[in-house]
Amino acid sequence: MMKTGLVWTAVAAILVVDAKRLSDVGNAQLVVLDGISHVLKPAPAEHMPNIMTYNSPDTPIDPGISLAIIEFVKR
Repeated sequence: MMKTGLVWTAVAAILVVDAKRLSDVGNAQLVVLDGISHVLKPAPAEHMPNIMTYNSPDTPIDPGISLAIIEFVKR
């Protein structure tokens, strides 16, 4: 079974290059969601504006998250 790894680039915890290395090691598909924070919302990379999205109920979850999950479940 293929695994899917999601990486959101507005989070400084992991670099895309490191996520690519991890996906190359196992049987995994890497999905990079550019400009998305770990609260699954579009966010800037700058720390304070990024944190302000945490308590922003008007900002919807990025549709790329839903699409990646749907594609994973379909497999």
